[in-house]
Amino acid sequence: MSPERKETAPDPGGLRWIARLQWVTAGGIAVFWVYFFTVENRRGGVDPIYLAFEQSFPVADLFWLVPLLILAGWFAHRGRAAAIPCTAAAGGAMVFLGLVDAGFNLRQGRYAIGLFDGLMNGFINLYCLVGGLVFIRSSWRHLAGRLGSDRKGGLRPPDLRQTHEFFARRDEKTAVADRSDTVPTRVLGTSPLLRGRSVKRLAGRHVLITGGSSGIGLATARGLAALGAHVVVVARDRARLDAAAAEIDAVKHPDALPCLVLACDVTDPAQVAEAFEMLRRADRQPDILINSAGIPEPGYFDRQGIEVFDRQMRVNYLGTVRMIQHALPAMIARGGGHIVNVSSAAGFLGVFGYSGYAASKFAVWGLSEVLRGELRRYGIGVSVVCPPDTDTPQWREENKIKPPETKAISGSVRPLTADAVADAIVRGIARRRFHILPGVETKCLRLMTCIARPVVWWVIDRKAARAVRTVHEHG
Repeated sequence: MSPERKETAPDPGGLRWIARLQWVTAGGIAVFWVYFFTVENRRGGVDPIYLAFEQSFPVADLFWLVPLLILAGWFAHRGRAAAIPCTAAAGGAMVFLGLVDAGFNLRQGRYAIGLFDGLMNGFINLYCLVGGLVFIRSSWRHLAGRLGSDRKGGLRPPDLRQTHEFFARRDEKTAVADRSDTVPTRVLGTSPLLRGRSVKRLAGRHVLITGGSSGIGLATARGLAALGAHVVVVARDRARLDAAAAEIDAVKHPDALPCLVLACDVTDPAQVAEAFEMLRRADRQPDILINSAGIPEPGYFDRQGIEVFDRQMRVNYLGTVRMIQHALPAMIARGGGHIVNVSSAAGFLGVFGYSGYAASKFAVWGLSEVLRGELRRYGIGVSVVCPPDTDTPQWREENKIKPPETKAISGSVRPLTADAVADAIVRGIARRRFHILPGVETKCLRLMTCIARPVVWWVIDRKAARAVRTVHEHG
């Protein structure tokens, strides 16, 4: 009698993860071609050779790769063995198409056309290559699972039905648990993504927002107040604070306390200490601290005095440090809390003209990474927000003094609205994310700087050099 074979647990995480990635990839390909034919294909001044080349791809993408990815994801999700060849075939097709497209882009100089176009082309090519290799490898490792030997020495395929049964049992248990844990609540905010537990994490929380009288800080305050949070707004200008309080109270949830405003300069230790003493007496010490106060002063490094760097560092970085130091003791005593530091896309990628601003925002990013590890033991979460150009009063004033090279680098990218950034911040807090990257372009830029920073530098340098030539020609 042969010894009884010990059953091994299936790998549901790998199967579910691969299935979702395949569906997301298929959806992304379809969305890209919708964008191409509705926007890119109709835009004037586009190279006809590029258009002719790109117009040959939809047949392969939409009639072969997308259906294959959808089928492979469905088979993997259902625990079917057919997921193995489908996933391998889809991965091979992605690698082939990615190499062909990358070769064309290099020959035609498409990576240097513009910052957005270069990053988008680079991201698509890298995603096809890396994603294709991941699918090929996963078709063996995750989907083929632990291959054993049968009595004749051949390969034994995995029992994917066992995995499917595991999913069914787990989903049933999860559904029962969710029903027992459900508390009737309605969606308090405007975002359809803020539901259930996300709402419960924010409703009734005390939130302190610096720089909350305008821009991103004000938009975030409105969103949190609409979810039932008790909002306190800090800024320097009393008149703008009173106007902001009226806006916040107009949209706040009925259960939320009226917005409290404090005139305070985050660079003044005495004013910050007094503000927190007032919060302690009013029993409004923050569960969530959002450091949104900041100032950008773009300009050429060799034409700015040390006072410009000192001012930006005192507001953007030391102001953040000072607020955290005063808010932290109460959070530790309470056994939890959340700190959100607003950095910038310039906080992970140095941009021409932002030597002082980028340095201060890099410092905020580094501080956040350190605090993320140090404060976990107290149950305190940390998030760092990196918004791109955002349409705020401060951004419009900043545009008046930007060097032409800086305008050329960011000019082709449409700024986000303050509400869009605020929505990303609120979702990130509710889900306790560390990195909060508003906008698709910011996420792509962060990914590119992680895996292909020299390419990003090359694109930026080319755009800056082109702007300098334009200035000299018209000067």
